[in-house]
Amino acid sequence: MWRRGANLEGATANFIESEQLVEFEGFRSSFLQPKVVERHFLDLTQRYGEVIAVDLTDKHGDEGQLSTAFAAEMEKLPQVRYVSFDFHHFCGNTNFDNLQLLHDQISMAFEKQGYFLVNSNGDILLEQKGVIRVNCIDCLDRTNVTQNYLSTESLKAQLERMGGLTSSECISMYADIYDKFKMSK
Repeated sequence: MWRRGANLEGATANFIESEQLVEFEGFRSSFLQPKVVERHFLDLTQRYGEVIAVDLTDKHGDEGQLSTAFAAEMEKLPQVRYVSFDFHHFCGNTNFDNLQLLHDQISMAFEKQGYFLVNSNGDILLEQKGVIRVNCIDCLDRTNVTQNYLSTESLKAQLERMGGLTSSECISMYADIYDKFKMSK
């Protein structure tokens, strides 16, 4: 359970996906995010389509050195978009609303990647065309907070499409539903 590290091929020891499932008025929707990945980023593109790699590490100290090395390696993968976002700098002291800054950087690609949607007849209306791979160093807190933010944004888009929310509403306006959403994480 607590394995860390990588093998000689560069694959990490753990593989986790989180999937958000939504059913509303006969629609069924899914939003998939890989967490810790046992595959190379090129393998991710084959499995998921477009991949955005979001690096949440600090830009100073030991993490800064790792971030610099990671960025250099990512430059070798033109089919993967690399986004550096110093989580502690922007979101320190629980300023998680600042994740909007990250969302602003990736919003067009995030919307393009989308989510999976099926109507009550089983017709596929949308397919998810990529993933955002979020990582930091030995810390699930940053990745979980960031992926929760992205899941909330996706849920809003899904519910708007299904007719459950208007464009001026957000899920947090409905405490009973929002509490269920937060508990399912």
